[in-house]
Amino acid sequence: MVDRFPKLPNYEIISELGRGGMGVVYLARHMPLNRQVALKRLRVGVAANQVIAQRFIREGRVLAELDHPNIVRVYDELSIGDDLYLVLEYVAGPTLRRILLDRRLSPSLSLAVLEQLCAASAFVSARGIVHRDIKPENVLINRDGVCKLTDYGLARILYGESADDLAFRTQTGEMLGTPMYVSPEAARGDTRLDHRADLYSLGVLGYELFVGSPPFVNSGNLIEILEMQISAPVPLPAERIGAFPREVETVLLKALEKDPSDRQSDAGAYWRELKRAAELTWPDWRRDADLAALVSQIEVPDPTTQSGETVVVPSRDDDRAVRRSDGTATSESAEESTITGALRRTGEATGREAPGTTTESSRSFAQIPPDVSVPVYHPVTNQHGRWRRNAVLVGAVALLIGVAVFFAVR
Repeated sequence: MVDRFPKLPNYEIISELGRGGMGVVYLARHMPLNRQVALKRLRVGVAANQVIAQRFIREGRVLAELDHPNIVRVYDELSIGDDLYLVLEYVAGPTLRRILLDRRLSPSLSLAVLEQLCAASAFVSARGIVHRDIKPENVLINRDGVCKLTDYGLARILYGESADDLAFRTQTGEMLGTPMYVSPEAARGDTRLDHRADLYSLGVLGYELFVGSPPFVNSGNLIEILEMQISAPVPLPAERIGAFPREVETVLLKALEKDPSDRQSDAGAYWRELKRAAELTWPDWRRDADLAALVSQIEVPDPTTQSGETVVVPSRDDDRAVRRSDGTATSESAEESTITGALRRTGEATGREAPGTTTESSRSFAQIPPDVSVPVYHPVTNQHGRWRRNAVLVGAVALLIGVAVFFAVR
């Protein structure tokens, strides 16, 4: 198996961690420093696309300027033959998506995640950078419970020399991002995005953590999701899960306003409002916000003993979902979720899901079980399943009554 890995000077590739539409990520050892790293390799043949190659190189330059405990660090950038590599910090632990596939988070744990992500987002936005693809797949949580935001392949430099470089601009009408987490302005294909687009994505993620699913989820029609992001009202949390603290709901919905000027000013303001509102309902949330203990409960096989091949397993709702055999938390390329021309300003739908592409996020969010180890404020119920069970129960009772009446008459 090892023979199929590329040979790089000073690096020993141990296993494959993940792959996306743009690249492959390996676990490797930097031999001079004896340090484990994540190697992101631009796929052979993709490097010929100069726009993609420039985006890939830019990711390294953007990350190299970011020194924050909640952001994955970049160590080096390599160009070997026709291949490009980024040498990234290796995070031993699951992605937030991997955790959410396993269980629901309590309000305390949700707040612990959001506090760190808001800190990371506020840090990058203060430097004129927009991530543009904040979602659970791009959040890594290490064994100490530290959340790290990764995958800046879609980041856009707003200020500085790169701002005028056409290679770093999104073409008019091109939407980069993931439909369930993308802001309305990004869904429209607007090119002048700012940090408030990331704030919207954080709002979606916060809504998902507290409610159990993003605001807009359907059978997989990506165009419909984008249209809902643009114009559909956000469902109230109480409509999804019953009773919900009004103060927290107000903050969540404000971050999800269609007009960027109606949202909080930035991620820092979003967190301050959310923290104040949440403490009215969960005043002792920090006491129960042990992310390290949560991560220790998630089974993550040792990638040094895994083949690293992708396996397809059925999810609980019988949909097909791609899951890594090693379950490790390392960045897949954000380009995997790129939809070129998905929704033109004229409303013309031109994008479609890549053929043969299935991801963990395609699972039914309503099927994620609660975390039984901590009290959950908001259980998610499967209404259709409840109706089926009730119908069966009523039918059984009716049958028993009919049999009793039959024998009584005789």
